Amino acid sequence: MFNLETIKTAILPKQSPRSKRSVDSFSYRFIKRWLDLIFSSLGIFILWPLLLFIALLVKSEGKKKLLYRQIRCRENGNPFWIYKFRTLPENAEKDSGPAWPKQNDPRLSSLGRFLRLNHLDELPQLFNVIKGEMSLVGPRPERPYFVQTFKKTINRYEFRHRIKPGITGWAQINGYCGNNYAIKKRLNHDLFYIKNWSLLIDFKILAKTFLPKKKISVATFPKKASAFASPLLQSLLKTHS
Repeated sequence: MFNLETIKTAILPKQSPRSKRSVDSFSYRFIKRWLDLIFSSLGIFILWPLLLFIALLVKSEGKKKLLYRQIRCRENGNPFWIYKFRTLPENAEKDSGPAWPKQNDPRLSSLGRFLRLNHLDELPQLFNVIKGEMSLVGPRPERPYFVQTFKKTINRYEFRHRIKPGITGWAQINGYCGNNYAIKKRLNHDLFYIKNWSLLIDFKILAKTFLPKKKISVATFPKKASAFASPLLQSLLKTHS
């Protein structure tokens, strides 16, 4: 079991003087927090049938735990537990240690591959938003192991921790997510967002995230469940079609 306090002292970035940027203002934090509470609560209310449906599918695979929690870094580098629907077997990194997700990870079941492909495994993070650990929009939170590595090799990496991490962000809607091959480009997009934050940018990111032009993929949906689940899933997610 990880010790959050130990990790906190190891990864907490040096505090820099507060600037007059909008993300440092009281109005930014006040508006951002209330929007997060309103829209995350609304999201849970609307999506609860989908959340229940996915939970039943995960349970049908024989997994003891529906949710997977992992330590990530939030604002100021503080550690927190992030929630996801479980897509990998328990103790999947026992032998390998921390590793980046692979495109064709052999450890993934067909259901897990489907959830990851469509980012549906991230939906439980709405509860992280309600708890105040995350925001709907912001830089994606990273694991302490990788934060330490990137801080040593990439200039200004710690500045992405000036604000709360998000479920989605400027980097993600521009195609920089998942793997570490474009970590510097992801950082540049995160810093651009922090410097140029506005309500308009937040709404634009949310719109591009939850109302994509491309339909949600059902190609990788588990064959055993596809006969009854695909039509139901498509009806629950009809706003994406």
